Amino acid sequence: MRVIVVLVGTDHHPFERAVRWADDRQRSHPQDRVFIQYGKSREPRLATGEAFVSPQRLRQLVAEADIVITHGGPGTISDARQAGHRPIVFPRDPQHGEHVDDHQQRFAAWCARRGLVGFAATSSDVDEAIARLGESGTRGLALADPAAQAAVARVGELIDGLIQRPESGRRTIRRLLRIGQRAGR
Repeated sequence: MRVIVVLVGTDHHPFERAVRWADDRQRSHPQDRVFIQYGKSREPRLATGEAFVSPQRLRQLVAEADIVITHGGPGTISDARQAGHRPIVFPRDPQHGEHVDDHQQRFAAWCARRGLVGFAATSSDVDEAIARLGESGTRGLALADPAAQAAVARVGELIDGLIQRPESGRRTIRRLLRIGQRAGR
């Protein structure tokens, strides 16, 4: 039995593909325990879940998980990595009405290129990523590179600041570009 935790974050857009995946996984692998934090999406039919969880509950869920699947939010990715996971990131897609733009996809791809996460653009990709995992799941795969951890955390802070204070957007975008340039060296 594997414990799989799926985290979709707190955005007001529904993320129905993630809920469908969680239900499909629970149906096809009844021996697994699939939990989804489903946000503004519909409640799962087969998987267990909660709409929103406290930061303490999130840390508990991630600590108990064998496999962590997250949306493309920097904070959620950082939380999973701090708990020792190399999460599978299934970013929200604006083409499906899951977000306003493709920043989650771009950030997840950036993290994947650096080996910080596994990347899954589709639910089939999530299944393939899980099939490639060994018995340890995503646990123990997080890299211990403090510079990479710091970069992910800092990008998350800057994005949070941009969302909370849109008037500082130009300055924040310039900072994000500088971080990306330094990380690409």
